[in-house]
Amino acid sequence: MKNINDLRLKLATFIVCMFIWTIANAHEVTIDGLNYFLFPDTHEATLNHDNECQGELVIPSEVSYNGETYIVNGISVIAFKKSQELTKVRIPKTIDHVEHIRLSDAGLVALTPDYDMNPFAGATALECIEVDEDSPIFKAVDGVLFSKDGTRLYCYPQGIKAEKYIVPECVTWVGAAAFGGNKYLVMVELPSTIEKLYTTFEGCSKLENVNLPDNMRSLDVNMFRGCSSLKTVYIPSGVTIIGSYAFWGCSSLESIVLPENVIEIGSLAFCNCTSLEEFAIPSSVNIISDGMFMGCSSLKRVTIPEGVSIVGMEAFADCTSLMELDLPASIDINDIGAYVFRECKLNNLIIRGDKGFYANFNKYTFEGMDTSATIYCCASLVEKVKELYGGVVLPLEQYLSGIRSMQYSSDKPSAAYDLQGRRLSGQPTKGIYIQNGKKIVIK
Repeated sequence: MKNINDLRLKLATFIVCMFIWTIANAHEVTIDGLNYFLFPDTHEATLNHDNECQGELVIPSEVSYNGETYIVNGISVIAFKKSQELTKVRIPKTIDHVEHIRLSDAGLVALTPDYDMNPFAGATALECIEVDEDSPIFKAVDGVLFSKDGTRLYCYPQGIKAEKYIVPECVTWVGAAAFGGNKYLVMVELPSTIEKLYTTFEGCSKLENVNLPDNMRSLDVNMFRGCSSLKTVYIPSGVTIIGSYAFWGCSSLESIVLPENVIEIGSLAFCNCTSLEEFAIPSSVNIISDGMFMGCSSLKRVTIPEGVSIVGMEAFADCTSLMELDLPASIDINDIGAYVFRECKLNNLIIRGDKGFYANFNKYTFEGMDTSATIYCCASLVEKVKELYGGVVLPLEQYLSGIRSMQYSSDKPSAAYDLQGRRLSGQPTKGIYIQNGKKIVIK
């Protein structure tokens, strides 16, 4: 992942350097209400940022300024960010690139490189895109913008009112914000040919269902951010990375199963998923990132595997329905972040790590946590934890003793625990367990 990011950074840097060389004598102007950056040496023009267009727009193929004619051959990736009332646009055949450098009197600001573009992001009322037949880089199908060969989907306009869209079979790549902000789509069908989705569905507030293709390897940052109607989503088994904010604000999402191949879950990935009730962290994940479950007010159970070593800041903040949290021995108490349990009303917090304290373990670890919870930790750490927490702190052995003295209820099977006192997420298979207050052996 680091190598890919380095490559992207180098590409963006190269584009900036080349563009600085190109615009030595360029300047910004407004012609017929549209903003351009003119290049006198080549007599070319780029449609620049901050245009406030309304209704239907035909992008001109050329413009005149001070008696000189300029061919309009570029569009800034944020050219229409402020065009909330633009309903239809036609792209001329002279456009041969989308510019990912913001041009202004203050200088150059590098934006996203070529793999990550929707030149009409922000045009919330846009219903239709048309493209001249001889365009070298684009084509439009039913108002949707594609690459000339049809393999890349750049923009599904936000104003299209259809509830379902089937992405054509030939598409292999869907760009950032391609569907972003559409308030009408309920379902999107993706073909198996898809190789890459970027920040594709952010802000699609009516979206309930998406079939992610089996060959996906990651969910991009902000992938489903703000998809407040999303109820279910299937994560393919080959996915290894869940990007930051991937499901932020998916308030209708009740459950989600991550494949065991996942090794990284980004910060705030499930923040404000207020309907999410249970979550099992894959055994291959070793960091619970900052704010991962913050605001998940319906979350009742989180299964944390042995091997997780860090709990990030505010990871469980505002999880007001969480009754018990069992942190395995692989988590050093010094690596539990600040405000991680803020507003939590736990019955029990079990901390199994037995290492000593460092400077970063301080009062902020339990800041804002309801003091009705009982904290169980290693006997050697009890007194230190008591200094930082106003509620009951007991040695871990008493929690284990409590398991052995459980009363059996005949109308409902009791939970099973391993010999370290960790509650199992399901019924036991093979091994030695504690259940119904007794030691059981399953062969």
